[in-house]
Order: sequence, then structure tokens, then C-alpha cells
Amino acid sequence: MTKIKINIKMDENFNIVLLNEKTKKQIEIKFSSKEINAYNLYKLFDYKNGNNYEITSNADKIVEGNERDYFIEVINLIDSIRKEINELSDDEENTEEEIQNNTNELFPDLN
Repeated sequence: MTKIKINIKMDENFNIVLLNEKTKKQIEIKFSSKEINAYNLYKLFDYKNGNNYEITSNADKIVEGNERDYFIEVINLIDSIRKEINELSDDEENTEEEIQNNTNELFPDLN
């Protein structure tokens, strides 16, 4: 499995940058609009079967307050998406393994 890190950082203007450290793709969530779209997230994750995604952030460096609360909410959203993608990848691998096992049981002479 290939580990992919998605780095989430908030800058001094409270804008949030999400960076796929492998592909170097990034998206920015402007604090003024607080908008993010699913297609951009899909492109950011660059999903491939066998990838395992991790989230890193600089949340520990953000001062307590409404901006930090907002940042934590964004991190939680991205993390829930990450978990779903990782489960999808695990399910696909398990399905492929199950198909191979069934083939081996049904056609032992092919081994």
C-alpha cells in the first residue's frame, strides 16, 4: 500500500491550504468564502486502489478561538472523507483477494 499524506494548513489570514504531498496538488479554502467543492477534493486525493491516506495539520499551532474551531471542523470533514476512501480501498483489495481464493477453490488445477 502506498501512503499518501494530505497536509492541511491554516495561514495567518485564516485561509486553509490542502496539499497532497505526493502529487503536489493543492486547493485553497478562502476564509472569506469558506467554500470547498467535491470535485476539487476528488482531484486532490487522486484516488487509486491501494493508496492509504493520512492527514497532517498545523492545528496545534493555531490560537484558540472561532478560527481554530472552524479549522478543526474542516480537518474533521477531510478526515471523514479520508476514512471513507481508505475503507473503499480496503474493500476493493478484500474483494480481489476473495475472487482469487474462490477461483483457486473452484479451479485447483489452474494453480
